[in-house]
Amino acid sequence: MRRPNFLLVMPRFVANGDLGYFFPLGLPYVSASMKKAGFHVRTLNLNHIEGSIYDILQKNILDYKIDVLLTGGLSPHYSIIRDIIENAKKIKSSLLTLVGGGIISSDPETAMAALEYADYGVIGEGEVTCCEFASALEKGEDATKIGGVIYKNGDKTYTITKPRKEIEDIDTIPWPDYEGFNFEKAVYGNPSTNGLNITGVLHMLLSRSCPFNCTFCFHTMGRKYRQRSLDDFFAELDLMLQKYPVKYLSFIDDLFSSDVRRIKEFCHRVKDYKINWEACFRVDNLNEEMLHLLKNSGCNFMTFGLESADNRVLKSMKKGITIEKIEETLKLAYANSMHFMGAFIFGDKEETVETATNTISWWQKHLEYPIVLSRIISYPGTALYKYACEKGIIKDKIKFLKEGCPHVNVSKMTDEEFAEILKKITDVSIDKVRTLEKYEFYNIDYKKGTFDVKGNCKKCFALNDWKNIQIFRPNFLGCISCGESYSIVYPAEFYENIEHNLSSLLSEYGKLAIWCMSVPFQGIVKRSRIIFSENIYLIDISRISQNSNFNGKNIFPPNILNMESIPLVICTLPSYQSTIEKRIEADHKSVRKLIQLHELCDPSFNHSKG
Repeated sequence: MRRPNFLLVMPRFVANGDLGYFFPLGLPYVSASMKKAGFHVRTLNLNHIEGSIYDILQKNILDYKIDVLLTGGLSPHYSIIRDIIENAKKIKSSLLTLVGGGIISSDPETAMAALEYADYGVIGEGEVTCCEFASALEKGEDATKIGGVIYKNGDKTYTITKPRKEIEDIDTIPWPDYEGFNFEKAVYGNPSTNGLNITGVLHMLLSRSCPFNCTFCFHTMGRKYRQRSLDDFFAELDLMLQKYPVKYLSFIDDLFSSDVRRIKEFCHRVKDYKINWEACFRVDNLNEEMLHLLKNSGCNFMTFGLESADNRVLKSMKKGITIEKIEETLKLAYANSMHFMGAFIFGDKEETVETATNTISWWQKHLEYPIVLSRIISYPGTALYKYACEKGIIKDKIKFLKEGCPHVNVSKMTDEEFAEILKKITDVSIDKVRTLEKYEFYNIDYKKGTFDVKGNCKKCFALNDWKNIQIFRPNFLGCISCGESYSIVYPAEFYENIEHNLSSLLSEYGKLAIWCMSVPFQGIVKRSRIIFSENIYLIDISRISQNSNFNGKNIFPPNILNMESIPLVICTLPSYQSTIEKRIEADHKSVRKLIQLHELCDPSFNHSKG
């Protein structure tokens, strides 16, 4: 009997892998474990292969006689995950499909029902589970007896097997299979997202899960916080530095560490590598001594989960911090010229107009700090999600997942009040920004949607040269010298060209829609006249956004595409292109073309070709 062949597929997160994307480690870890165990494994990273998903999968499934396809991701990746397994089943109906990651672990039955074409789901960490699954198939044993899986038990029913414990000693897990997923291509065009725009970024893990339980967070790798030994980590780092042109380390742990002694030991050891790195920290376990130690070791960027400037909301979120501690730590980091970024997320279940206004007011008084204003999302598996389901705010969990986990109102505000808060957030995000006084845009690539920009920091006067910035992607530009952060102000020609090209497209197609109400796009709305045409429709999946408007312009749900037979959609954010594309293919047959907003900045854009 022939041994089964396994194909592990990393979803296509971006249309162009050269632009860079967050390189996930879940599938590479599973691949490494399966290869070490001796199974017949083939890997595929769709981000670096051009062409249709169907054609790519067909070639691999048929040429390599694949019997089992494994893929996975998070809940927001629903559309691109489903696209893989649906196409795989069309190519070979007997193929077994196995899906893992947060999308399954967070709400297994809902995810399986929404995905439809998944035969099995992996709940929790996948390294041991997938190896046991593969072994059962090879031996002709019953795979449904394996712990930590969910499987179809009839057309619309599912069975969950006994829970699997977290892997206690994560040093026993083989290092990720970077090579199998074309990391050599990703590392060249994988810029850091921290505003410093450093390429050659290596994503690594020092720990799994998190010791805290914030209400808006779901721990995809289990509930128990476990840390790798530093010896194991540095051995992996040594190998990666030998194999790849790594210039920067990005730790994707939920929390870098809460153990002061461990942080000190790490800093002493990593300092000898003379490589910069970034990680996520809490504001309540840092002091001036620790900041100096981190900075001297090469840490040049810190991410803080701030969430709110009102203690009532912070308590409700179970953050375990206060606004007083936030102020103390940010002041210290700024005084020490440390690059950092934080976020305030609005809409916790205890959020009111008063608490939201307090946070906005605090933000306006501290514009020197690079803090993003956003809305809270009730992602599956989180305490907020469970609350929204219990209260009937999320009425259909399958529909919620299929729609991309749209923002819902779990706060104490009415929808109208929340819509006004969101409008205020948008307005201050556009109007109250810190910008460079003089800067130069060059090397503009309208096809890729990138540019380079030079400018002198207003704080330390250092000349910065930022590379490969994505047009209309929310960005801070961080001074490489002192850490001061600035927002981007785009050239007036960009807006003039958009206005002209929108007018041409409207003449060509009669109707068009613009999808995803991003902050950069809202800045365009304020400058535009053509957007207020009755034949241009604005779309957003958020029900709260649909209750508001842009300067009097209504916002619609996606079904307006079918109702009005709209043939052209413009996507405002490249990171959403794949998801929007899949939704259009599945649900909106009237749409003939999908183009990116940044393409309209091109003065030579050919609207006849779209």
